[in-house]
Amino acid sequence: MVMIRQWVATGFAGILAISMGSAVQSQPKTEARWTIEDIVTAPEVTDIALNGTATRAAYVVKTADIGRDRPIATLNVINLHDGQKKVLLRDRIISGLRMVPGTNDWSVLADLGAGQQLYRIGADFSIRVELAHRPLARVGVSDGSTNFGSLDMPLDVGILSYAWSPDGKWLWYSSIRPRISRAVLFDTEVAHQLGVRRPQKSADIIYHLRSIDGVANEVAVRPPTDRIAQFFGGTVAWTGEEVQFSIEDRPSDGPIRYERRGVRLSDRLVRVLADWPASPFARLPPGPHGGRLTTLGIGHARKLVEVSETRTLRDYGKVDFLIDDPRSAGSWRSRDGNATILGTRYLEHPRYGLVLINKNQAHAISSNLSLTKCDFTPDLKRGVCIRESLSHAPEIVSVRPDEAKIDFIAAVSDHHSAISELQTTPATWNSRGGYPASGFVVWPRHYRPGIRYPAVIVTHGSDADERFCRDGFQWNYPVQFFAEQGYFVLLVNDPTPSQSARLSAAYARWGSGTGDLPAAEVQQLIWLEGVGAFEAAITQMIEQGLVDPDRVGIAGYSRGSQMANVTMTQSTMFRAASSGDGGYLEPSAYPRLMKSYDAIFGGSPFGPAIENYRRLSPSLRADKASGPVLFQMATPQGGAIDFYRALRAANIPAQIDLYPGRDSSSDEAHIFTIPSNRMLAMRENIVWFDFWLKGKAPAQQPFPDRGAIWSEMATSSPLRPAEINGSTP
Repeated sequence: MVMIRQWVATGFAGILAISMGSAVQSQPKTEARWTIEDIVTAPEVTDIALNGTATRAAYVVKTADIGRDRPIATLNVINLHDGQKKVLLRDRIISGLRMVPGTNDWSVLADLGAGQQLYRIGADFSIRVELAHRPLARVGVSDGSTNFGSLDMPLDVGILSYAWSPDGKWLWYSSIRPRISRAVLFDTEVAHQLGVRRPQKSADIIYHLRSIDGVANEVAVRPPTDRIAQFFGGTVAWTGEEVQFSIEDRPSDGPIRYERRGVRLSDRLVRVLADWPASPFARLPPGPHGGRLTTLGIGHARKLVEVSETRTLRDYGKVDFLIDDPRSAGSWRSRDGNATILGTRYLEHPRYGLVLINKNQAHAISSNLSLTKCDFTPDLKRGVCIRESLSHAPEIVSVRPDEAKIDFIAAVSDHHSAISELQTTPATWNSRGGYPASGFVVWPRHYRPGIRYPAVIVTHGSDADERFCRDGFQWNYPVQFFAEQGYFVLLVNDPTPSQSARLSAAYARWGSGTGDLPAAEVQQLIWLEGVGAFEAAITQMIEQGLVDPDRVGIAGYSRGSQMANVTMTQSTMFRAASSGDGGYLEPSAYPRLMKSYDAIFGGSPFGPAIENYRRLSPSLRADKASGPVLFQMATPQGGAIDFYRALRAANIPAQIDLYPGRDSSSDEAHIFTIPSNRMLAMRENIVWFDFWLKGKAPAQQPFPDRGAIWSEMATSSPLRPAEINGSTP
């Protein structure tokens, strides 16, 4: 049996682990407990940058203004010698913070009344426009806007992204150009309109290059399907003669293709570069020998290598992390080219660290906490990072890589650092096929041995890791408040594709259409193995006497909603579910998702492939559901409505909610941006699971009229709420 165990930080053979010299310095803890409001206002540091003299650091904190019911970001500066902090700027969105090379200034993207533009922050804390682009383009989930993945509230954008050259004299940036068209639509263009709620503008992303003399030229145009352009600004790298960027092509009738291009600074001539074996989504600098750094191999055979232009390899040894995860801290190369620092993500115990690579060897820089955002001096001798974990609030620390030293500077939020930490335990569980799935167990605040507790699994793909209260993972599922209310909460990742060639092939088949795995095997590897990992996690908790087998639930949004829906119709272990803003895998979506559905199901549901849909599609297995399902939606997803209707037709309790946008012309974003919506959704999740897993009447129901409806559903359905007994709190 796979046992929950505390992960011990040990390096693999061939890589030296640096033991950081100072112990973690926590803020003094009180008896403060988590509230819903604490979760909504939890700080996330999205950017950090040193100034030119490394005496100060600027950083951006994303949080929420509950009183004004909107997200808020602050641009802060901290003195690295005494920890004194100063707030320079408040805005709905602040992003892209960087030091301007060769100066003591910073630059940042913000909307100060003229749309999102590029601003320069002087050493005297003055703020001036560095670059403004017109016309503005509306981005977000609203009428007439361009929608980049339903992730953001409506925003007027002039500058979408930017990157300075190493000498600070050239500037690469992108803007958005809406496509103006009244053309007649045909075939798949028409099919893609199915279920569209908000009229969307199509738009191109334009790359510009501003020269030393201040003249800007368009150098490339990318379609809105290019995710590297949307979210990563091209993953730009500068050489002495050109600026390089990555592209993604996603044709409707072929595999996804990636390419690296270079723009010559002298005449703006664009050329196609040779492919590198690194992720096109990650900014990975050259290694100390001028080659490209990457990891090769599967599972425990993974090693860190540097690949030269002639394809020769320099082997730095086996490693237990990846270096191309875009959520990791970043990448830096020393001015003399003799050393590189890369952000890492560990897999067995999911956390973020750093690796320092010099001419001869690689040193892992990590602790039991994560280093999630960092910046370093040009010689890589000093740095500043954000250190955090699931239970440890973000704090600012200094890092001296060569001296193996990390020192506490200041807490990011004194309030959140004062909350008494919850007990969390890293764990790994094996699926039926033997594929390990990593995650964590969050223990009830007042756990008492000998008592079996209710449990809820929270899942969202691959980001159950050592980061503090991230809405991108836990969404509107109040993990910390569940633990305060006497639940075990299991945070479970999908089995990572990098551990197995077969899993990697299944994800490649699903994502790009490449390969020839049969549909049944794709279903098994990507969805049903995940269900098996969930069952293994719950079985372990039951066998250890921790969890009541009759009081187990599951919650997940987006990718997690797929897993919640599939789990409820493939397993008998789960008594209730909450499924957030998803509806994938339902047959009705085939016209819009033909490429991925062909990989999963082997073709259209209107033919022989229907048997593959019956095997996996939740709505076609609604009569097999093991418990009631709550659907919380930002937009009325057709697949979710199909599954909801199928459940109700099968006399399975179900409720579907649509949370409102900012106004009548907009929807809520996929990751909710309106604090009042988040608080309502969290409270609804608490009372939903309390009702079905604890048998508690929803006295604190945020929507009072729903309590009677739930009771009526419970009375008329064979799936009744759990009954309280003496062994469960």
